[in-house]
Amino acid sequence: MSSFITFNMPVTIVRPKLADKDAVCSLFIHTIGHAFKREGIAVLHASDIEREITEQINTLQRDLDSNGRDEYFLIARAGDKVVGTAAYGPANTIIRDNLSVDVATTPEIKSVYVLPEYQCQGIGTQLLQAIRKRIQDDGITDFCLDSGYTSAQRYWTNRLGEPQVVLNDYWGTNAHHMIWRRRVADVT
Repeated sequence: MSSFITFNMPVTIVRPKLADKDAVCSLFIHTIGHAFKREGIAVLHASDIEREITEQINTLQRDLDSNGRDEYFLIARAGDKVVGTAAYGPANTIIRDNLSVDVATTPEIKSVYVLPEYQCQGIGTQLLQAIRKRIQDDGITDFCLDSGYTSAQRYWTNRLGEPQVVLNDYWGTNAHHMIWRRRVADVT
């Protein structure tokens, strides 16, 4: 895969460098906090916000430390600003514990975050296409993905169809968690 992909919009998808770490960490803090507030679960799940931010930062660090072998990140830039992320790597505990098939060799598409002011402009789609291409180039045929954010679940259901697993009331009453497993070739 080339070191970067440029799309029609003024957004460029690139591999992160160590110099990008602070900007990506700031993106996680902003987007994760915003998502929990938008979902109406920020107060009830304040410790989960911190856990999610820490988990994303640790995932990014594993990518930087392994040069993309343990986790693989892409970032979206609008000019010099980091506006989105996507990654793939080993499936998380929720997926491993709740999907009825062995996912030991099936990666998870993860860390798909776009700054709120850049959402609904196709950046998430561009990140998904770029990460899907990388997974396919790596010879991987299937992937998993999960989401607890209602707005993200609508997006993923629209893109991927109905999830394989719905964990009802996982985050509270009517706040479900969804898990998908798909063939890479079936996602465009």
